[in-house]
Amino acid sequence: MGEDWKIENLLSCNNLRVGCKFKQTFRLLKSMKKVDLHLHTVPSLSDSQFDFSLEKLKEYVTTTEIDCIAITNHNLFDKSQFETITSSLSINVLPGIEIDLEGGHILLISDNKDLDECSDLCDLVTAEIKTIIDTVLT
Repeated sequence: MGEDWKIENLLSCNNLRVGCKFKQTFRLLKSMKKVDLHLHTVPSLSDSQFDFSLEKLKEYVTTTEIDCIAITNHNLFDKSQFETITSSLSINVLPGIEIDLEGGHILLISDNKDLDECSDLCDLVTAEIKTIIDTVLT
């Protein structure tokens, strides 16, 4: 693509219908929030083994200019780690859990109003999942 397709040129191009449509779309996209609601930070029975890196998470958040994330590990919630992540990032971090169901998974995401309650509820799920084939019934 040549210089004509640079965003700055399209945004300043008022005589092209495509440019105007793109300009409106670009303004809308700039007002939207970038959110990643599915992040794993603790390996579980349902995951391949991995090492979590807070520095890599910070890099991801910065590079993608993301506005909000949710920590949704498989069948568990690590409150202490969540608090460390939250205090280390300057964006909104939501607590959550990815629950194994008979037919797939579901993400449950909470607000930050009662972290103890969220942790207690997640512990109920953790207690149900002891092996790779265990699920929470739907």
